[in-house]
Amino acid sequence: MCHKIIISIVSSLLCLSGCHSIQKEISPDARTPWIPTCSMTLNHDFLSPRKTLVGKYSLLELIEIGLKFNPQTKHAWWHAKEAFANQGRAEASFFPHVDVSANINREQVGKNASQSTQKIDNWGPAVTLTYKVFQFGTDAAAAKSAAYLLHAANYAFNRQLQTTVFEIQQAFYNFSSAYAKIEARESCLQDATLSFEAVLQRKENGLARIQDVLLAKADKLQAEYELQAAKADLESCRATLATTIGIPIAADFSIETDYLNTETQEPSRDIEDLMQEVLSERADLLANEATLEAKKWSRKATHRGFFPSLSLHAQTNALKYKHNSQWQRNYGLSAGIQWNIFSGFDSQYSELASYTQWKEQKYTLRQQKLEALRQTWTAFYAFQSSIQLSEASKALEEAAQEALKAIRTGYNTGINSLLDLLASQKTLANARLNYIQAKTNVKLNLVQLAYITGQLDLKTPTQFNL
Repeated sequence: MCHKIIISIVSSLLCLSGCHSIQKEISPDARTPWIPTCSMTLNHDFLSPRKTLVGKYSLLELIEIGLKFNPQTKHAWWHAKEAFANQGRAEASFFPHVDVSANINREQVGKNASQSTQKIDNWGPAVTLTYKVFQFGTDAAAAKSAAYLLHAANYAFNRQLQTTVFEIQQAFYNFSSAYAKIEARESCLQDATLSFEAVLQRKENGLARIQDVLLAKADKLQAEYELQAAKADLESCRATLATTIGIPIAADFSIETDYLNTETQEPSRDIEDLMQEVLSERADLLANEATLEAKKWSRKATHRGFFPSLSLHAQTNALKYKHNSQWQRNYGLSAGIQWNIFSGFDSQYSELASYTQWKEQKYTLRQQKLEALRQTWTAFYAFQSSIQLSEASKALEEAAQEALKAIRTGYNTGINSLLDLLASQKTLANARLNYIQAKTNVKLNLVQLAYITGQLDLKTPTQFNL
């Protein structure tokens, strides 16, 4: 009969624990691991790592590889999994704790007037159940805090995915720019070679001095030096791109280089709309808002810890005695209240610490929102300005090319001097590089605007809803 009572008590406690858990009203998102919304599903297995990047890749291919192999992306994923585990641990307090043990005992009863010394040996299993019935919502507040920390970790993982895409795009466009600058430096070297040959021809005809030959030769050597520097910069950009992706570099790794010449459209939305969406949709700000809520509930949990807790304790054991080989079954049920009245002001200081943490996070979030608005404003107008600068630099390059042709013809006919020719070559070289950098800045400012406003879509990471 007694064991049936114990079983019914355990069943009732399990039902109560389930009801208590439901009353917390934690959303389903806080109970399940986060699943990325991008088409390149990122799971805990990942692909087996490649040794090096070999071959020619498009931007989308590199983004897909980077989302799978970038170490920071993996770190953010496992941080979200850790937050999920911590949220589950916080919910564990709503369920009863059951302990199973087995004991071997030896007792010795001392000698008295009517009985000699006696030894009693027994052994058997024991089951203990402890359930915290009521604690003024302390455990519920702690579970709420853990749930919001899980939300924050999920948002942080979202932002890390966007950060990885953004950094790969930056490194990709810089790599493309380095390729274009090598082509520009090769054109500059061709112009310097043509000028040097023209000076040699005039020297043979007695129309140029040795100083002119040396000056043209120095200009040609300078063009060769700048070409080699551009090639070294290309290798640096190659290594940066591979590191951003998360895979070691290889010498035969290359990219498609026609992205700088693709058409870029100006934003169709005004700055006010973008600034409003930054505050409501950017993942890192949402993560900090969730962290603020977590600290608020952590403060509540600390405050509610001042109140007593009511616990229910049930135990049963079975003992078998050696002297008579019979089983003895024991049962027990008790309820208790515990109230920590004084602990050296530890509770008071813990509450003060949780309050200050909540305040710190509140003003940190406010500063981050102000910084996000500043970044959005700056990036928006930087992108618009870069489009105008690209058009202006293109016109400047075309004008410099026509000027060099005219001055070279004038030099061959004796109208212009060598200094005019070399100055025109220098102007054209700068115009070429400025045009390449201007096209690069258009792409970089576009992806930066999309990243700052949180508009990076992982399904189509090269298209932005701006």
